Amino acid sequence: GERTFVDCYAPDGVNLMLPEDTEALLRIELPRFLWGEIRAGDQVGQAVVVVNGKAAVTVPLCAASDVSPVIYEKSIWQRICDIFAAIGEWLAGWFD
Repeated sequence: GERTFVDCYAPDGVNLMLPEDTEALLRIELPRFLWGEIRAGDQVGQAVVVVNGKAAVTVPLCAASDVSPVIYEKSIWQRICDIFAAIGEWLAGWFD
């Protein structure tokens, strides 16, 4: 998969009845990255309704469709860093 995003939805939705002078805010909480394969319906975050500064309702946000992981080939620089990291681990074993 080459998708680098996932559409989300709240499976149960949110309905609130609030007085007119109520201050309400919808806060969406999602991780910066999602790793691995994502299946439609997997919870990927949450939506929080904040009323007068306090969390009133929290609902899950789910993936709307399947998303395969994006596979990136390591650059030459990443490969060189991996080699030096392995050498460092090997050398550290000598001093344990």
